[in-house]
Amino acid sequence: MTGSVWTWLIGYLVVRFKGLEVERALNAAAQAGIPLWAVERLTTDIVIARLAVRDFRKLRPILRRYRVRA
Repeated sequence: MTGSVWTWLIGYLVVRFKGLEVERALNAAAQAGIPLWAVERLTTDIVIARLAVRDFRKLRPILRRYRVRA
């Protein structure tokens, strides 16, 4: 309960990732210490995930490396 209240207070984003290497990009984000939750695959190249607002900017170099759009 406390974790969900804290997440609500600091803010989170629901992000749609699209690209051929979306799974590799999300694995790289996890390796970089960017927590993602409620990850669900819509199609073979589209994934929806939630992450903290403060972590969104950290994703940029990873997404560029794997040519994934958010």
